[in-house]
Amino acid sequence: MYLRYKRMLTLSIPFGGSRQKRIVSARLAKVGQMGTQLKLRFTWAKSTLTRIFDSLATRGQAAAVVLRKNGWSVLRHSLVVLILAVGSAAVIPVASKPASDASNHELRSLPNRLAVTTPQPIAVVAVKSRSAEAQEAEVARAQAAAQADAAARLERTSANRSTVGRAEVPSNAQALSYSSLRGLYQAAAAQFGLNWQILEAVHQVETGKCSANCRSNSSGASGPMQFLPSTFRKYALDGDGDGVASIHDVSDAVLTAAHYLAAAGGQSNVDQALFAYNHSWSYVDMVKRVAAGIGG
Repeated sequence: MYLRYKRMLTLSIPFGGSRQKRIVSARLAKVGQMGTQLKLRFTWAKSTLTRIFDSLATRGQAAAVVLRKNGWSVLRHSLVVLILAVGSAAVIPVASKPASDASNHELRSLPNRLAVTTPQPIAVVAVKSRSAEAQEAEVARAQAAAQADAAARLERTSANRSTVGRAEVPSNAQALSYSSLRGLYQAAAAQFGLNWQILEAVHQVETGKCSANCRSNSSGASGPMQFLPSTFRKYALDGDGDGVASIHDVSDAVLTAAHYLAAAGGQSNVDQALFAYNHSWSYVDMVKRVAAGIGG
């Protein structure tokens, strides 16, 4: 590069004159100094890189020796760390036999204190988070509460069925005529703003318009309008004015049925009220067909 620059400078200056020669000589000297400095820097960089590569080679050989002696432990440790990173499990160190003095001395003697300790055996134990434990405890409490509620309901149902026995059925109950029953339907429906044909159809579908000594069904429903005792107690009304609302009295049962249908929205949505009375859409259709066949 120095010769090329020298030739370029020589060709760029016209021949003749001592001033031009002095300028060329000065520029050549400056270029020579720059070349010398670059050469020194290159030499220093080369020696520095050589020392670095030698140091890395030495450390690499030392690390290779440690890996050859403890390769299985290092590999096992790496695999466990990988498993922990993927599974996010808790790691609990387990006490193990310490390394021998000879191996510790050999490790301490590595260049620049290259410390590679033999990893201890570790055990991976899955630990549930507190949030998961809280959720499980909440689910367990909910299940226990549901079981207790179901048991209480079963007990109440048994008690209700025991209170609706043959002894409670009036022995002197007299069956009413259809004309008398129709008067009950019309009066009860007018009181709650219902269609009396729907009320009569419910009675027809439930018990065939039974008005005295009506049988109980398998689910425990009793009386002319087939009420469960718990439901009857909630909506019971005294239809004949004797001061007692009885599930077996037809007047009380019809008025209570009208009360129940009205509470379920029977004034505006007959289908919804009938489905609340008996959770079956085929039952709803049957009652509406019977009501349509009842004349005014």
